[in-house]
Amino acid sequence: MTVIDSGNADSGERAGGVDEIISNHHLFRSLDDAARAEVRAIGAAETFVADAVLIREGDAGDSFFIITSGKVEVTTAAKGHPIILGILKTGAFVGEVGSLSGKPRTATVRALTPVSVVRFERAKLMAVLARFPKATELLSAVALARAQDTISKISR
Repeated sequence: MTVIDSGNADSGERAGGVDEIISNHHLFRSLDDAARAEVRAIGAAETFVADAVLIREGDAGDSFFIITSGKVEVTTAAKGHPIILGILKTGAFVGEVGSLSGKPRTATVRALTPVSVVRFERAKLMAVLARFPKATELLSAVALARAQDTISKISR
C-alpha cells in the first residue's frame, strides 16, 4: 500500500470533503449527529498515488474505505487471471466484505488515479454501526449484491 499522506479525518486534513462525504453518504444517513461525529473521529484521511494497492485479495479484512476523490479498479483472481469486478469513484466504498465478516479480502483494489479515502478500522466502525441497524443492513445488502455480481462475473 503506497500512502502518500495520512491524517485523522477530524484534524483539518479533509481531502476530498470528508465532512461532506460522512454527512451526506447514504451509509450514514440513518445515524444521528452524535454518531456521525463518532464516525468522523475514527476516520483517517489517506491519499494514494495512481497504481497503488489499497486492498490486496487474501489480506486481513481489517479496514473499510470511502473514496473521497479519484477512481479505483476492483479485481479478483479467477481462472488463473484477474477479472475486473468494477471501477469505483467518489462516494463509493470498498472493504465492506472484510469489515462485516472479519475474513480475508475477496478482491484487490488498485488506484487508477490519485485517490483520497477515509479509512475506518473495522472494529471501531462496526462498534458505531452496531447501534444503527439500518446502516448495518445497508452495508450487508451492498456486500451481498457485490458477492452475487462477482459470482456472475467469474462463472462466465
